[in-house]
Amino acid sequence: MTKIEKRNAPPFQPDEALIKARFLAGASATEIAAPYPIAQRQSIFSFVTANTRRWLTEARWSRLKTDDRKTVVYRPVITRTGSRMMQPISLPANSLHRKQMQAEGRSYA
Repeated sequence: MTKIEKRNAPPFQPDEALIKARFLAGASATEIAAPYPIAQRQSIFSFVTANTRRWLTEARWSRLKTDDRKTVVYRPVITRTGSRMMQPISLPANSLHRKQMQAEGRSYA
C-alpha cells in the first residue's frame, strides 16, 4: 500500500461489541488483537485500554434488572477515595417500597 493509498484509506473502526465481549470473557488485549492485521493491532490495544474501565463498570451492574420480584433503585454513594457514584440497590418488590416510590413520583417498574 502506497502512502497515498494509506492517506485515503478510511480510519480503522473496531467492532466494540465483539471486542467488549471477548474482553469480558477474559481475553487479553494481545489475544483480542491477534486476528487483526499488524498495522491495526496498536489501534486495538489503545481501544481496549481506553474502554476497559467503562466496560468493567457497566458489567458490574448489568446483572441488576427490575422484575416482578425486585426493584432496582439508584442512590448516590461516596467511595473511599472521595468520589461520588450512583450505585444500584436491589430491593424486594413489595408494596411498601412501591408505595414509597409512588409517593416520591417515581415509577416502580
